[in-house]
Amino acid sequence: MDSKLHVTFAVLLLLLASFTNAIEWSESINAEEAHQRSKRSPDQLLETVVLTQAEKDQIVALHNKFRSDEMASNMLAMSWDNQIANFASSYISNCEFSHSSSAERSRHSIFSYLGENLGVTVSSSSTRSRGFIIRVNQLWYDEINDYTYSIFTCAAGKACGHYTQQVWASTYKIGCGAAYCARENGGSGYQLMVACQYGPGGKVGQPYNKNGAPCSECSSADTCVNNLCMNLARGDVIPTNSTPTTTSTPTTSSTPTTSSTPTTTNTPTTSSTPTTTSTPTTSSTPTTTSTPTTTSTPTTTSTPTTSSTPTTSSAPTTSSAPTTSSTSPPTTSSGPPSTTERPSSTPPPTMSSTAPTSTSAPTTDPTTGQCQAIQEYKEALAAYQTELRNWQNLFNAWLAAQP
Repeated sequence: MDSKLHVTFAVLLLLLASFTNAIEWSESINAEEAHQRSKRSPDQLLETVVLTQAEKDQIVALHNKFRSDEMASNMLAMSWDNQIANFASSYISNCEFSHSSSAERSRHSIFSYLGENLGVTVSSSSTRSRGFIIRVNQLWYDEINDYTYSIFTCAAGKACGHYTQQVWASTYKIGCGAAYCARENGGSGYQLMVACQYGPGGKVGQPYNKNGAPCSECSSADTCVNNLCMNLARGDVIPTNSTPTTTSTPTTSSTPTTSSTPTTTNTPTTSSTPTTTSTPTTSSTPTTTSTPTTTSTPTTTSTPTTSSTPTTSSAPTTSSAPTTSSTSPPTTSSGPPSTTERPSSTPPPTMSSTAPTSTSAPTTDPTTGQCQAIQEYKEALAAYQTELRNWQNLFNAWLAAQP
């Protein structure tokens, strides 16, 4: 009988050891379960992780992608805050996987209270990986599947606070830190702990945003970019793929060209007007012999029509660019997460194809209709030049605001 008891006890010990080992080898531990643990003595710090600029940019880009998808009327864009990042890094370097105190999160020079998300992964490998620093942000956001917005409630037994903090509409600053810590049982390998803090912090049990048309409740000083209220004065950085490009700034592909200007259905073309040599143009009207190029200037199939100027009142933009103000900065077409650095790496917009030339201006003997067409074309040209100068001033202001 004693022998059977010994065997049974040994089997139980083996099962327990196997279960414990499975937890240690798992890639991540549920953060909410860890939050419920009583505070323990700090583990030994192996290394404080210094986040790269690319990692910071990717964390911000992920958060802004999550926030953009909410389609809220008052969702602010989020940007990095070094002071918050220093707080988060200093705290997580204690290797204590439980939330910092309210006092520790009330020291910021601007925000009276900071929100906080924590994550940890455990590995038995001797090679330290840092991919979890980015991946944990997606794990937090996945809590959206357990959250019911209409009643501001999370499913029973689930955690949703990480998700709601990520998409809290009035939060617009983030800073994160990470640290490699020794495993609790002293075994080989490491724990990688991550902390992100947010300013201002969200409030549990309250709606984290307002339903409505995206950006409809932005401040008058804000610009709508990818469904987010963006303001350079708050430190917002235009995503790398929405810096001046050929699809969003006054460059050769967005100024009057064959692909972006009115078609020939209502413009005077060479096929519908006489082409004699007695051009009734003034000394300031460009003629067909002074056209800068034949490929980047408006051709006879792309001349601005007489009923509209080459651009609209909001300047050439893509379908998702901000149209609430004529002073909006260049925008991106879809705003996917970006791992690249700040937009300073993208060259400023070129002005090589500024005002359209008059290669297709009427060149016949003056008649009443042709004189009127010439006058309307000159007015359209002047309006376009004014619009182009406005764009140049806007971009110069944007460029001056870059760090």
